[in-house]
Formats: sequence, structure tokens, C-alpha cells
Amino acid sequence: MNKPRSFGLHFGLAMTLYALLLLGAAIFIRANPETPWRYILAILPVLPGIYAAWSVSEEISRRDELQQKMQLEALSFAFGGTALVTLAIGLLDMAGVEQLNGAWYVPIMMALWGLGQWIAKRKYR
Repeated sequence: MNKPRSFGLHFGLAMTLYALLLLGAAIFIRANPETPWRYILAILPVLPGIYAAWSVSEEISRRDELQQKMQLEALSFAFGGTALVTLAIGLLDMAGVEQLNGAWYVPIMMALWGLGQWIAKRKYR
């Protein structure tokens, strides 16, 4: 099996397992809100997330120097952008604006990472 397909397979399986665990935990916790297992079930989807993060890191380390530089720039963009978004949300909290659920921070970071990749590809083409 070639490496890109291997990465796609590993990452895809991790995200599928994440989605299934998230859905299962949400359904079970809503049906059983007083279960003592609710805290463990709520964070259970983090486990395949850890594996997904590891597989992304491994994939980036296999890339050539230019690809690694592009990923560094994209991740830097995502880090800075996420920091600014969370800062703005925190500051708006002082004005009484309702807080954004913390589960949205990762999708925001992923979207900014994707935008950062697009910017880096345009920069180095």
C-alpha cells in the first residue's frame, strides 16, 4: 500500500470512528443524562482524534522540505487565526455575548488550516 493511500485510510478510519463515537455518546447521554459514565462517554471520541493527529504528524514528516514548509505556514496561520478568534470570543463575553461552545474551536482551527494550505499553495506555485 502506498503512503498517501495509507494516510488516507488511517485518517479516514480515525475520523469515522470519531464520528460514530460522538454520535453514540450523544445519543446515550441524552437518553441517560444521570449516568455516571457520561463524563467518560463524552470524552471517548477524543481517542480516535489523538490517532488522527498522530497520523497527520507522521504524514507531514514523510513529506519533502517544501511540503513541510507549506504545512508549517498553514499551521501557523491556523494557530494565529484560532488564537484571535478565541480572544475575540473571550472579549465579547465581557460584553455579555453568549459563549461559543468549545466543540466549535477545532472545526474553526481546521478550516483555518485548510485556508492556510490554500494560501501556501498559491504562494509556492
